[in-house]
Order: sequence, then structure tokens, then C-alpha cells
Amino acid sequence: MKYPLGILVLMTLTGCAGTTENMRTWMGVSQSELVEQLGAPHAREVSQFGTTFVWDRYEDEAASCQDQFTVKNNVVISYFSNCGLWAGYFAPVYRGAR
Repeated sequence: MKYPLGILVLMTLTGCAGTTENMRTWMGVSQSELVEQLGAPHAREVSQFGTTFVWDRYEDEAASCQDQFTVKNNVVISYFSNCGLWAGYFAPVYRGAR
């Protein structure tokens, strides 16, 4: 019985790590590169921390979760995704040159 529990814990941690690693690739990327690769954001919010761009992910034609990137001085400074454990495998990855 402990092996299935251990496998479940390992799979859960792997899913979380996937989101963090994929989203981390965007740190330091320019705002124009972010929008060029992900397309027009679904929402934009301005705060004291910068401008947060929001992209919805869709499942069965309904928005199921969001990826958010905060940009200050034209550079991505933070990210957040509420897409859950398994969605980390599908988090956007920066594909440009550094």
C-alpha cells in the first residue's frame, strides 16, 4: 500500500515542478517577446507592481484557468498560474534566444 501512495506523491510533485520550470523560462523576457509568442492577452491589469498580462487556458471551449505575467520596465518580473498540478506540463515555455 505504501508504494502507490509514494507514486502518487511523486507524480504530484512532478506536476508542480513542471509549472514552475516552464513559467520560470519567461523571467527577464521583454513584454514584446511575451506578447509575440503567446498572442494578445485576454486581460491586462495595472498596479503599483507593474502591468499584469493574463492568458486564459481553455478546456471544452470554457476558460478553465489562467497564466499571469507581471511586466515592469518592459521586462517580465513575475509569473503566476492557477492551472493546478497536472496543467504544469502544458504551461507556456519561452522559445526565444537569450
